[in-house]
Amino acid sequence: MAVGAALVVATLLTSDAAERATDDRLDALVAFGDVALVASAGTDVISSTSLDEIAGLPGVARLLPTLSHSSVAAAPSHGSGGGVSVETEVTVTGYPSDAADLMERALVSGASPTAASGDAVLPRDLADELGVDVGDTLGVSSTAGGREFTVSGLADDAALGLFGGDTVFVDLASAREAFSEPDGATRVDVELQPSVRTTWATDHAGDLPAGVEVQDTSAFATAVEPVLAVQSLVLAACSTVALGLTALLTAHTLRASTRRRASTWGALRALGAPGRWTAAAVLVEASLASALGSSLGVVVGLVGGVLAAPGAVPSLSSMAGLGVVGVSVGTVAGLAGAAAAARDVARSRPVDTLGGAERRRGVIARSLATCLVTAVGVALATTGGPLGRGVAVALAVVLCVVGTPLLLAALGRLLRHSRRWRVATAARRASASGASASVAALCALVTCFATAAAITLSTVAAATLDQVERQFGADVQASVPVALPDDLTDRVRGVPGAETVSASVSGRALAVAGVRTSDVGLVGVDASSWFDVASVPWVDGDDDDARDALARGEGVLLPVSVATVLGTTLGDPVVVQHGGRTTSLVVVGTFASLVTGDQIVVDVGTARSLGFAGASAWDIATSPGADPDLVVRGVDDVFADVPGSSVVTGAQMRARAVSELGASSGALVAVVGVGVAFGALAAAGTWATEASRRRREFATWRAVGAQGSDVGRLLVLDAALVVAAAVAGGLACGVPAGLLATTLVAEALGTALAPQVPVVGLLACCVVVATAILTSSGVTARRTAASPTVLALREAP
Repeated sequence: MAVGAALVVATLLTSDAAERATDDRLDALVAFGDVALVASAGTDVISSTSLDEIAGLPGVARLLPTLSHSSVAAAPSHGSGGGVSVETEVTVTGYPSDAADLMERALVSGASPTAASGDAVLPRDLADELGVDVGDTLGVSSTAGGREFTVSGLADDAALGLFGGDTVFVDLASAREAFSEPDGATRVDVELQPSVRTTWATDHAGDLPAGVEVQDTSAFATAVEPVLAVQSLVLAACSTVALGLTALLTAHTLRASTRRRASTWGALRALGAPGRWTAAAVLVEASLASALGSSLGVVVGLVGGVLAAPGAVPSLSSMAGLGVVGVSVGTVAGLAGAAAAARDVARSRPVDTLGGAERRRGVIARSLATCLVTAVGVALATTGGPLGRGVAVALAVVLCVVGTPLLLAALGRLLRHSRRWRVATAARRASASGASASVAALCALVTCFATAAAITLSTVAAATLDQVERQFGADVQASVPVALPDDLTDRVRGVPGAETVSASVSGRALAVAGVRTSDVGLVGVDASSWFDVASVPWVDGDDDDARDALARGEGVLLPVSVATVLGTTLGDPVVVQHGGRTTSLVVVGTFASLVTGDQIVVDVGTARSLGFAGASAWDIATSPGADPDLVVRGVDDVFADVPGSSVVTGAQMRARAVSELGASSGALVAVVGVGVAFGALAAAGTWATEASRRRREFATWRAVGAQGSDVGRLLVLDAALVVAAAVAGGLACGVPAGLLATTLVAEALGTALAPQVPVVGLLACCVVVATAILTSSGVTARRTAASPTVLALREAP
C-alpha cells in the first residue's frame, strides 16, 4: 500500500506543479507589448509593408518588431588550448534599439545593445551554461557562417517570460544582417493605447494584413497540455499498476492469513459467530494495515514529489488534502484486495475449517468468465476501433488473471496419474483451487505485463533504427543549424574521398489537400543523387518511382501521419505553400516516420521555387576504399567556422540513434523492470508463506519414510508446475496484448509499425519469474529439512 500511495501523491504533486508552471508561462507569453502578432502558417516573416499597415490601425501606440531564428551559440574556451568549450542550441532574436527601455527592465548587469553594435544580451542561466560574462565574445551560426557578438548585458530569466531561457537578444539590424532578412519580422509586439488594450485584439483581428494573425496563447496551451496529459497519464498508469499489484498481494496475503487461522475462524463459527462478523473482522484488519502503509506512502510521496519537482512544495492545506487522498486511495485498494479473504471467511463451514480441508470453488464460474472474456476480447480486437482495441488489451490482462488458474488445474489433471509419487502429489495439489492458483495468477500477470511492454518497446525501437538506417544511412552526414550558401556544396564535393554529395535544405511549410491543412516540416533533396545514398522506410512507394517524380518537380513523399491528417493516398494532389508561394504536387509515396516527425520530402528544385535557399544538410557517399573518418575530417574543415555544425559517419549516426533511443526509453524500461522485479519478489514471498504453512504436511511425508531431499523435490515440482502455467498464461495473453498495444501506439504516432517479438527479452522475464519462485522453494525446502519432524507434526493443521 505504501508504494501505491506514494506514487499517487507524487503524481498529484508533480502534475499540479507542472500546471502552475504552465499558467505562469502563459501569463508571461507576451513579453514586451500588449498584443503579439505573428506570421501565419506557411509564411516566414511579416513584411515591412504589413508592418506599416499594422502601425496605421486605430489604437496602436508603438510597434516592436522582432526577428527570431534558430541557431547554435558557441563560447570560445578560456583555457590555454583554445577551441570551443561549449555549444548549445539557441534562438537569436533581434529587437529594435528604440525598445531598449523594455529590455533594461530585465537587465541585472551590463547594458542593452545599440543599433548595429554587434552586442548581445543573454539570460543569466544561458550565460552560466556557456560560461560567458559581460565583455566576452559569443559565436553564433548564421546564413553567412559564423557571426560573433560581444556580451553587453545579462538579463533575469523570469523577467524575460516564456521564451527567454534560450534566447540571445541582439539589435534588429544585426539579426537581419546575420540571417539575410533585409526587412520584416517574425513577430510584432504591439503597444496599445490604454483605452483599447482589452478589446483591440478582438476588434481588429479582421483588419490585420494577409499572412498576419494574433498570437493565440491557447496554441501554446494546446501544444503543452497533451505533453502534460501524457506525463500525468504515465504517472497515473504507474500508480494504478502499483496499486493493482499491491491490492492483489493484499488479497493473497490475507487469504493466506485466514487459511493459517482456519481452525480459529471455524471455532468462532462453530460457537455461533455469524459469517458477517468474521468477514468484518478481516476487513478491519485490512483497513488498519492499509491505512498505516498508506500513511507511510504519503510521506514518501511528498518527499519524492518535492525532489522531482522543486517548484512543487505544497502548502499545509495542500499537504493535508494530498494526505487524505493518499490514505483514502490506499485504504480502498487494501479493502478491495481483502474482499476475497473476507468472502472466504464468511462462507467457510466449521466442518471444513476445523478439519483443515481445502475445497475447490468457483471452477465453473471461472471457466465461464474465461470463455466470455476471450470471446469479447477477440470481437473487439478484430472489429473494434482504437477504443475497442484498448478495451481488448485490458481484457487480455483480465483473462491472464482469470484463466491461468484453470490452466494450472488442467496441467495438474494431466499429470495426476503419474507413477512417480512426487509428480502425482504435486499435480493433485495444482489441480485444486487454492494458494498455488493465486501465485500462478500473480506470476502470469507479471509475465503478461512484461511481454506486452517488451513487444511495444522493441517495435518502436526497431522502426526508429530502420528509419535511421535508411534515411540517414550515407557513409558521411553533415548538417548545420542554419541554411548556408550553395557554394559550400561545391567545397564539400572537393573533399578527397567524397564521391557523391547530395545537398538538402529544410524548413516549415503548409500542406493543403482539399479543405484539410497541416503545418509540416519540409526537406528538399536532390532527387538525382539522394536516393543513391539514402532513402525512407516505405509504406507505399519505392525509390525508382519516387526519384523520377521528384526530379520532374511533380511528386511529394508524405509521412503516414501527414497523409492521415490530409486524408490522402498515392496519386492524390497536395498543395504546398510557403512564404506566399504555392506549388501543386502529387503524392508518390508514404513512409513511416518516427525520427523526422511530420517532415515531407520534395525535390530541392521544388523547395527553391517555394523560397527555400541554400543548403543545411549533406549526405555523402565515399569513394571505394576511402576512409570515412578521413572524409569526415575534410568535411569538418569546410564547416570549421560554423557553430553547431555536425559531421559524422553513418556508424556514428546509428550509434547516436541507439544512444538517444536508450535515453528516451530508459524510463519505460525502468518501469517495466521495477514492475517485473516487484511482482516476482511479491510472488516469491507469497509462495514462501504458503509453503511454510505446509510444514505439517512435509513432516508427515518424512514420518512415513520420505527423505528430506524427496520433500524438497516435491516442493520444487509444485513450484515448477506453477511457473509453467504462469509463463504459458502470461505469454498467451501478453503477446496479443503487446500486438494490440503496438497498433494503438502506431495510430497515436501516426505511423506504420511492424510488430517485433523480442524472444531474448521474453526469456529473460520468464527466467526472472521462475528463478524467484524456485529459489523461494529451495530456501523453504532447506528450512523444512532442518525442522524436527516431531515438532512439525505437533503443529496445528
